[in-house]
Amino acid sequence: LGDIAARHGLPVQSHLAESEAEIAWVRELHPQAASYAHVYDGFGLMPEGNGSYMAHCVHLTRAEAELMRSRGCGVCHCAASNFALRSGAADVRQLRAWG
Repeated sequence: LGDIAARHGLPVQSHLAESEAEIAWVRELHPQAASYAHVYDGFGLMPEGNGSYMAHCVHLTRAEAELMRSRGCGVCHCAASNFALRSGAADVRQLRAWG
């Protein structure tokens, strides 16, 4: 998917940091990566300047938010879905403060 996005200059939309269990699973699958967002970045899923968006971002760290900002990647928080799944709520004020 990252190769296709790069080849055609397309944005990517995916889910990121939705639940703690998901983050732990990604960490098990990719122990070499600094974070979940870095896994996506390593696969080209945050192509710089392509206007990509990641949904949820409930448990996003500052480092991940800064990586996303550096790539021009935005956040789509999904409050209704997050509450229904009981995964938490994205701290939108904090994310905005981080840029």
